Amino acid sequence: MNSTILKQNLNLQITVLTISLVLFILKFTAYFLTNSILILSDALESIVNIIAAGIGSYSLYLSSIPKDETHPYGHGKVEFLTAGIEGGLICFAGLTIIYEAIRRFWVPSELHQLDTGLIFSFVTVIFNFLIGFFVKRRGIQNKNLQLISSGQHLITDSISTLVICLGIIIISFSQWFWLDNLLGILVGFYILFPAYLIIRNAIAGIMDEADKQLNQQFIEILKQNKNHSWIDIHNLKILKNGSVIHIDCHLTLPFFWTIEQANQEIQIIENLIKKEFGELAECSIQIDACNENLCKYCSITNCKDRKFIFQENSQWDYQKVTQLH
Repeated sequence: MNSTILKQNLNLQITVLTISLVLFILKFTAYFLTNSILILSDALESIVNIIAAGIGSYSLYLSSIPKDETHPYGHGKVEFLTAGIEGGLICFAGLTIIYEAIRRFWVPSELHQLDTGLIFSFVTVIFNFLIGFFVKRRGIQNKNLQLISSGQHLITDSISTLVICLGIIIISFSQWFWLDNLLGILVGFYILFPAYLIIRNAIAGIMDEADKQLNQQFIEILKQNKNHSWIDIHNLKILKNGSVIHIDCHLTLPFFWTIEQANQEIQIIENLIKKEFGELAECSIQIDACNENLCKYCSITNCKDRKFIFQENSQWDYQKVTQLH
């Protein structure tokens, strides 16, 4: 199951690379026809698309390599690195567009054949948005940062291209050719924001930053399916390594239970995790024996060693469950 999903992700990323090459040709054809800074900005971002898709394909290839002795958690973390590179390339494209647009205020260039360039650009809007939407949705389903960032990049590219098309229409009718430079600057700044988000998420992944949403999702699963024998849970740590999710926590069970009984409860939790997160989820649960301090949270009625009466269930909130003991 793991290899199948990873192979599908890789094939999808290769498809993105192929389409990016075709759209690159269309956009630069439109630029050479029009000499518009707006269309040039769109074409420059296409270069980034190609490089990013190539890097993304390679990272997904590495992610598909099975675990080995030197990489016991797999090779998925490379996706954070490549997503960060992609964000950096988008940032570079945005800054280049801003620079060229400002420069052309002092060195004007004549525009021509705007109507033909508009047709080429509008075709790329449709393709980029549809492909980006599909890729991003697949990335969310498979919890794959590389596909999510690639899809978001294509969607952002389609929106910026649509703005460019509207700008070209306005320029064609108004003959305000200086507007080409001004809108180019705005497009450049628009590109910078998603670049920042991609880089931010990539750094968070590399640094193993806690994913509060993912942690909370896991806690809610346990709360909704809580067994009365699950006295307490703590030391929750969730590591996302590419498409694989590693869940590590401590579960407190009655001290008089056998190993077989404890393993049965662990299996129940593992099944819940795989049902929610898919087969790519891995779970490592350490069993802790209860003590008299936890009697007030334990609702087991047949315990002969109880020191205190049951008062309330332990509150499994985010802060308590993720607290390291």
